[in-house]
Amino acid sequence: PPRSTHCISSAASDVYKRQVEQRVIDVVLAGDAFDLPSGPVGMAVGLQVRHDDLDKDYDVNTNANNAAFRYGAADVRADMTSKAMFIEANAPILDTLDLQLPVRHQRFNELDTSTTDPKVSAIWRPNNNWSVRASWGTSFTVGGLMQLFGTQTIVSNTRDPYLDTEFFIPWISSGNVELSPEESEAWNIGVSFQGSDGFLDGCCLLYTSDAADDM
Repeated sequence: PPRSTHCISSAASDVYKRQVEQRVIDVVLAGDAFDLPSGPVGMAVGLQVRHDDLDKDYDVNTNANNAAFRYGAADVRADMTSKAMFIEANAPILDTLDLQLPVRHQRFNELDTSTTDPKVSAIWRPNNNWSVRASWGTSFTVGGLMQLFGTQTIVSNTRDPYLDTEFFIPWISSGNVELSPEESEAWNIGVSFQGSDGFLDGCCLLYTSDAADDM
């Protein structure tokens, strides 16, 4: 029954210690780099170092699968360090057109992999009422510490239709360090209207369209 499953989960949470820690160092420099006829070009450069640490320490009986219903779990100790740098420019190409060009490079030490992800976005304001914006970019996501290095045990309530009885089964999953990162490419376009005269004063209309592809 659901109540029994809850009791098992509650009891299991009392036999291990879990510590999750994240340390981040960010350094960012920003300011105006130079001037264009339409205005100053803003730029920002930055560095980031991030360290994630996970420690799940179970008791001896849980490690040996000696809990009720042969339930158990293994200790998990995992960490990951990533280093990233980025640069971004915001340029007023025309009085009515702004362009943003950020790019980010990131390396994951334990996975021996890296990625460089750019993005291009623009906004065009032909007048005080209308604006059109568009963007394109890529993204990159690696698995979490549990997905890559950890193990997890879940107890489920299962029914046998032939014996007309219910019993518990532990499902044990293991992380996969060879798990491929998720890569995607995204586009966005939008049009907005802000009324300022007559009965349209204060009226706001917005249309956006998004698309994304796994790479």
